[in-house]
Amino acid sequence: MPFPDAYFDLVVGDCSLNALAHIADYGEVLREIARVSRPAAPLVTRFFMQAKPRLTIANLPKDAAGRFAGWSPLGRSLLIPIAASDDDGSLCISDIPRKIAERWGELDEFLLAVGQPPEDRALLAEIYHFEQPLNFPSKEGILEELKPWYRDISFEYPGYDCGAFCPIVRCLP
Repeated sequence: MPFPDAYFDLVVGDCSLNALAHIADYGEVLREIARVSRPAAPLVTRFFMQAKPRLTIANLPKDAAGRFAGWSPLGRSLLIPIAASDDDGSLCISDIPRKIAERWGELDEFLLAVGQPPEDRALLAEIYHFEQPLNFPSKEGILEELKPWYRDISFEYPGYDCGAFCPIVRCLP
């Protein structure tokens, strides 16, 4: 980053670390955050993270009709990339249609099965053409990556759709 050492009093992110290709890439970014942060500067960020039990494409329609039945279409659509991620938590958005097709056949059938309204299906199908890598760590994976840099790490789970999968993480050096 083009900032001098110990420049910032606070670092805030909104799922920014999820935009890295792999969880293994966190260390380099966290090292740079530590460099540009003052010694007592906290990091406050949200993560989209993997659930327990792990979300999968195979189980998402059942989960959408069960434990996520009251969720908005937006909330359920945010679960699709998490469910499509590989075992290491990584995913390229453009791989979602292939992963759905391998298990469910047509994308529209799957989106209907997870409760996506017809007007949202076209938009989601468009989004799934982006060559955007993402990662979805587990809570344990987040802690493992943050512990070398921060001594006090706390998780807050908002009460909105996906809040259980998208905690706010507060970290103190």
